[in-house]
Amino acid sequence: MRATATSRTGSWLVAVVIPLLFVVAACGDETPASSQRSTAPATAPLATLPPAEVGEDALLVAVLEWDEAGNCVFGAAGSGERHPLVFPHGYAALADRHAIINEAGKVVGEEGDTVELGGGFHQLRGGVVGDEFVTDVPCPDGSAFLVQHPMSSAAR
Repeated sequence: MRATATSRTGSWLVAVVIPLLFVVAACGDETPASSQRSTAPATAPLATLPPAEVGEDALLVAVLEWDEAGNCVFGAAGSGERHPLVFPHGYAALADRHAIINEAGKVVGEEGDTVELGGGFHQLRGGVVGDEFVTDVPCPDGSAFLVQHPMSSAAR
């Protein structure tokens, strides 16, 4: 009788404990999220505004330029005018080169590219356009171009 009880206990251990060990071992192989590498590129600050309720109808065809410090992005028009550009939320500048990415992370323009920008001109004063706050990117006061979606580049 004793042999039967021991064999039942042994069978129970094999049926329950061994599969449980496999589950624990499989869970232990997962890499913690904090140690996984991010595939998103590093970004730098870019002047942005929330989306406008009403679209504007100006078209600016300009060459993308950065200031000497690499902080403010300008659109240099063929007429020699140079306007700070304020992009929609979600756009960013790449930290490792002078390039603009959209909200999907796709490069939509790099320094020297001729781009077509839909939007409108507004006065920028101390980081503010009208009642809207612009990020603390040090763009100069004056006439700025507020870019609306989508931004297109002849080079892309």
